[in-house]
Formats: sequence, structure tokens, C-alpha cells
Amino acid sequence: MGAGRGLSGSRLAEAGERVGVRVPSGPRFGVDGAFEGFVRLPFTVGGAVAEEAAARLAAAARIVESGGTAGGEGPRTFVA
Repeated sequence: MGAGRGLSGSRLAEAGERVGVRVPSGPRFGVDGAFEGFVRLPFTVGGAVAEEAAARLAAAARIVESGGTAGGEGPRTFVA
């Protein structure tokens, strides 16, 4: 999935980790920084869990777009 609007896939994956959703950044699947504008979304869950994961990923994108950090010690649970 393209991170869109110039978002960094690496920063999005990092922020996602802090809000409780794990997605690998695009550069893990390329060389020399290829795919930096992407994250990989594995479709291994469905229903309410997938909806929560999408909401958390959207929150991570807002954090990255604002230049902020998620702060705190991180989530107690991960949804994906």
C-alpha cells in the first residue's frame, strides 16, 4: 500500500508500532531505500480486528503527517 502524500513508510511503520499495529515498511522489501513511500499490509485478520488495525494505522499516519510522535511507552496490546 502506498503511504501516500509523501509519507515515509519507515516513519509510518514506526508510529504504527507505537499505537499498536505492526506493518513492515517498504524498504524491507527493496534495496537502497526503494519503496520508502510504502508499507506492506498483510491481510491475516478480518472483521472488528481489521477495522481496529485500520483505525490505528490511520492514527499513525496522522502522527507522521503532523511531525509528532506517539509518545508514551507504547500500547499494551497489538491488533495486527
